[in-house]
Amino acid sequence: MKDFLVKTIPEFLLVKDEALREKCLNTWELAIKEGGWCERSILKLPFVLTELKDCPVLLVEHVRNVTQTASMIAKFFNQAYQTTEKVDEDVVIAGALLHDVGKLLEYESKDGEYAYSQRGQYVRHPAAGGILASKNGLPEMVVHIILTHSFEGDKSYQTPESYIVKTADWLNFNYLAFTYPNQMKH
Repeated sequence: MKDFLVKTIPEFLLVKDEALREKCLNTWELAIKEGGWCERSILKLPFVLTELKDCPVLLVEHVRNVTQTASMIAKFFNQAYQTTEKVDEDVVIAGALLHDVGKLLEYESKDGEYAYSQRGQYVRHPAAGGILASKNGLPEMVVHIILTHSFEGDKSYQTPESYIVKTADWLNFNYLAFTYPNQMKH
């Protein structure tokens, strides 16, 4: 499964710390297993169910795009600002790779249609993803990113790393609203 994940989401290789990368892969594996998914099925999973009718972007594509966007933002800040505190690029990348992993528990496929799972009706993906990440021993900074990347984090403390991932996610989602205006629910 790990080879499949790296082939499907090559941004895993951007995580320089091998132990951190392994924990990220383990978290995706656990989400796939607990959500009852297989390799083929996660390649068809849309990244949103309610905001877009017939979502044109798949979860895997969205995770890749958010990871690439967040990575570029982190690199830019580290180069542009000569501060003593640098953005932890590995934490940003790990958080971006995992920000929506909880959707593998929040969603399910029934008769070829995607819907919220019973669990997903009670526990949104940021919480589900944070729990999965904690189970796999990810650092609290990464868990924090997962937990605060969506509106649940609006009133929470944000680290520079969490704010970068939240912003990258927001930018990618809103770009779709402009690109596919007829598919947005109003």
